[in-house]
Amino acid sequence: METGENRRPRGFVPLGVFFLFGTTMTAYAAVTLLKPGTTLDRLWTVPKAHPQCLRRNQPTDAAHINAESAMKPRPALLPNDASSA
Repeated sequence: METGENRRPRGFVPLGVFFLFGTTMTAYAAVTLLKPGTTLDRLWTVPKAHPQCLRRNQPTDAAHINAESAMKPRPALLPNDASSA
């Protein structure tokens, strides 16, 4: 049992796991970039979409349009003083 003085911070292990995952993915990306055409490249491929997902006029289309319009950059509004100068 660890004493109160020797205890690790609460997020120590999750942060270590996150860094380990990041290191592993970085090494994987480096290997696949340096050695193209290996069996590891298959993990980067995206499977073909199901035909029903490709149909248009679905309720999700409206959600995508709303999300896209919300993320579009807006022009900066000028203060009244700057526009009259």
